[in-house]
Amino acid sequence: MSIEIGTVNHFGIDSKEVQEFYRANWNRPIALADNDFYNWQFKSAPSHNNLDVSVIAFDAEKKQIFGVMGVTQRPTVLDGKSLNGGELTTWMISEELQGTGIGTEIVQFCQSQYDVLTGFGISGASLKVFMRQDFRFIKQIPRFLKVINFEPLKKHAKYNSLAQDLIYRWAKLNTSEFTVRDMNEVSLRSSNDYLIRNFNHFSRNYAHLQWRYENHPFFRHKQFLISSSPQSVHAPVFVCLREELSVSDFKILHVLDCFGADENMSAAIAFIETYASEHNFDVIDFYCT
Repeated sequence: MSIEIGTVNHFGIDSKEVQEFYRANWNRPIALADNDFYNWQFKSAPSHNNLDVSVIAFDAEKKQIFGVMGVTQRPTVLDGKSLNGGELTTWMISEELQGTGIGTEIVQFCQSQYDVLTGFGISGASLKVFMRQDFRFIKQIPRFLKVINFEPLKKHAKYNSLAQDLIYRWAKLNTSEFTVRDMNEVSLRSSNDYLIRNFNHFSRNYAHLQWRYENHPFFRHKQFLISSSPQSVHAPVFVCLREELSVSDFKILHVLDCFGADENMSAAIAFIETYASEHNFDVIDFYCT
């Protein structure tokens, strides 16, 4: 067995073989086995030029994949500088080669290709490998909930009297005035410039936002630019929402993105809460990286 580590594009194999590897080795149905989702995630991102740069352990003689790390190129801004970033997704090693060090070799190859690497939802077994390769582990990511209507949530929640009192106390909506602007590349530019000056983040320029939200193969997203008034000279806040309607008992409004000038943030929160109330959502959900 002669296994090499490299990208799917480097070995010139069809991405469908990687999809089949996920399907055969993952212990439950997985979105990466779906052709449309896989191609969106790993080929159609703006930085990819339709090339699959996921990293695989490949035996060229047997024409067989023994491991894969999904990689999406995500230009990353750190301290105002744009770096070559990669987002790691769904690491899988075939059962027969687990414990042989192939997984570590895949991680090391990824490190040799990028300035910054991030991954989410790491399992306990995988975490040990990443920590040995000098990754930093963030155990908890802040998550925010705004309950609009508690009644339909009660039978699904564990709560005490204090929780109920606080939910009702915080149910009041933000009443700040807001203006909704058209979402387009020119209007977004000042929001993205504000983000670059003030925060460390994945690229959120117009092309990446359209790929991530407008072109998603499964989910439908709604994008808005919010200001406190039509005359505001500050960068509008970009807001992306997804409506979760799959639960029969209550409706969830997911906030996928929210960035822009501090001066317009209260207006953005008022817009989100007003949207949720007017469209009969019971809870707003937002986690922040």
